[in-house]
Amino acid sequence: MQTPQGDGGGSSLPPLWKQIPVTSCLTYPINLMNAKLTCQKFMARIEGPNLLAAGKGCNLVVANFRFAHLIRQQDGLIGLYRGFGCFLLHSILRDGICRALLNYPPLRSLMAVVTRQASGVYALFLRFVVDTTKMLGITQAVVESGGNADGTSEAASGGEEGEGMSPSPLLARYLSETVTYPVLTIMTRVAVFDRGPGLAALSYWDCVRLSVRLDGLGSLFSGFVPYLLSLMLEDFAGRKSAEIGAKQKMAAQEISVLKLAVSTGLGLVTQPLWSLCIVQRACSNLKGLCRSETSAGDVMRSFAFRGLFVQTVLISSLLVLNLNLLRWARELEEEEQER
Repeated sequence: MQTPQGDGGGSSLPPLWKQIPVTSCLTYPINLMNAKLTCQKFMARIEGPNLLAAGKGCNLVVANFRFAHLIRQQDGLIGLYRGFGCFLLHSILRDGICRALLNYPPLRSLMAVVTRQASGVYALFLRFVVDTTKMLGITQAVVESGGNADGTSEAASGGEEGEGMSPSPLLARYLSETVTYPVLTIMTRVAVFDRGPGLAALSYWDCVRLSVRLDGLGSLFSGFVPYLLSLMLEDFAGRKSAEIGAKQKMAAQEISVLKLAVSTGLGLVTQPLWSLCIVQRACSNLKGLCRSETSAGDVMRSFAFRGLFVQTVLISSLLVLNLNLLRWARELEEEEQER
């Protein structure tokens, strides 16, 4: 997911249609299959395609082909894009709200006040993350916008209330994510819904209506805490990578590889959080979804940490090697130019 960048006014935000993640659109079927596979572990009974049984005894590539074939058999090709409408709606609403908070004058003034009030709380969180990871300093993105370590601008933390304050793009993003989160919950429930033979797929409206009636309005925010933690960790890691790259005077390609390496290593924390988020979204009293009594401990105990660790170490090692090769190539090129 993209993070709004630029000065406090958000003038550098690209057009809304450019903010729709095209790569995510293409990989949506794979994410859907992974979500269904994760959630089926916590369903009382599997009446539709049993992905758990289909994936046993085969590698990941073969398993994904089997998953896609089973889903296509029951629902056709459209089955691989269940919930895709909510995915697009969330992308458009999230970025539209963020843009409005940063550009529309009344909302921009309100955001400036909120930024001033929230700066202390956010600074405490950021200090906790910095101390935990033993990485001191402020992020490159905040430096470029003339801000402080808490993600707010100097004007927001130093000026008189209502004067000279600039709203935080990071805070605007998190507020827009909060407001639009129920759309993601509906997307997940529609996507992983396990219907038996002869039963219709769960529609968006039926999902909203039954979720509110059976689970309450608050259920639309299930899994929000691990979701927000994942976003914050990824944002922090990305900005620290940009800062380190700038200090080391790395090329743009080297910074991109560094960000990917840091993001991959951070997957040891974010991947379990994402799995917990998906399962908690799908927990409901509605038949065909995860059991409502599923706890966070159940999800963590079922997670394949060993496989994730091996995968993370291998991929991170390759990315670090790639980063060193790029650096060596740049140094050789600079030496040749000096000669």
